[in-house]
Amino acid sequence: MFDVIARNKVARTIVVIFAAACSRFAVMAWLGDRELGNDIQYFRVVAETLLAGKSVFDLPHFVYTYPPVWMYAAKLLRSIGDTYGVSFTLLIKLPQVFADCLVSALVVFAVARRTEKLNAPMLAGLLYALNPLSLYVAAGIGQIDPLVMGLVLVAMLLAEGGRLRGYLVGGLVLGIAISLKTFPILLAPWLVWRAWTAFPRRWVAGGVAGLCILPWALALLPFLLNGETTALTRTVEFMFLQSGSGGLAQQRGLLSALAFVGIPIRGLNAGTESFALALGVVGPALAWVMDQYRLLLISKILFVTIYLVMFWFLRNGPLLKVCLLTFVILFSVIGGFFGYYLLWPLPFAVVLRDKGVVPYSLLAFVLNVWADPWVNLLFWVFCVGWSMLLVRGLLAEQRSAVEPHRAI
Repeated sequence: MFDVIARNKVARTIVVIFAAACSRFAVMAWLGDRELGNDIQYFRVVAETLLAGKSVFDLPHFVYTYPPVWMYAAKLLRSIGDTYGVSFTLLIKLPQVFADCLVSALVVFAVARRTEKLNAPMLAGLLYALNPLSLYVAAGIGQIDPLVMGLVLVAMLLAEGGRLRGYLVGGLVLGIAISLKTFPILLAPWLVWRAWTAFPRRWVAGGVAGLCILPWALALLPFLLNGETTALTRTVEFMFLQSGSGGLAQQRGLLSALAFVGIPIRGLNAGTESFALALGVVGPALAWVMDQYRLLLISKILFVTIYLVMFWFLRNGPLLKVCLLTFVILFSVIGGFFGYYLLWPLPFAVVLRDKGVVPYSLLAFVLNVWADPWVNLLFWVFCVGWSMLLVRGLLAEQRSAVEPHRAI
């Protein structure tokens, strides 16, 4: 029966979508109105603020740090819930369930184009549909990352087709993802460069770059024209300076791993720091640097540096692989992060059928539900090793592509 379904394109897609929807609705039914984390609570505050005619950007910075698009969706969903008596928690999670169903179907489609193995597309789709990490983020936390990653995957698959229309539409879809959350902007350079090399008409790359920013710019425009620059500065600050504070507090990320093994970092292990200062191991100047938020900024500068080097040497690598590598290196280098960020590499890893997807999914899920220092350290070590394997594989692919040309 499984083989019969796996061979039928329509049947396997329906089965995967059904599995994704049923598993998420089952988790939502089990949880009811219980909320894992504070994210839905913050969305509720945002919706109530807008319904009261006030500005969201007058709230404390940690309540809403996204571009001003999703807040209107939260307002609409709250209005629908109040009108028809539907739970706001349920309404917030529904778009994420729909997005995960879409991603599961896209995985089936993308894997079918990459392999002739009849069972592979359905197995890959089920791997995402029933993945504990994607289930937790969409049906448990209710964060919008499944929706954002669904758009990102659509954009990259469109561009991977190599057609002009695919690049332009892909740039616009990626721009919509960026207008919801700013982190997909990390993938925009890969898309723009691929358009630059694919078409002799350079306006294509410029058009793709513009489309990547256009939805975000249009969302910010009314605020900027009204003199409310906080809509821009807050999202930029959170993206590049302040993000990760929750990750640090919850023992997720490189800095927490370093603190766990005894590196004196102010704010994470003050006792160790004072002991190190007393022994003269850490001087006053170094002690000033060894602050969790200064190190967080340093880790972001380090990531940008590695990203630029990686972009130069791997700019012609397969699009989905370099996207996967970008996120894995991010978690290897960045100081701290929220647990639901760990969903970002998952769609790419599943489509590529990378061997690291299963251990990554399990470790990331455990780190979300149980942020023990040992789990965090193990996850960080795994990400470092996985990123090294990905880099080695990409470099080997590039060498094998260059050698036949040299022989000619």
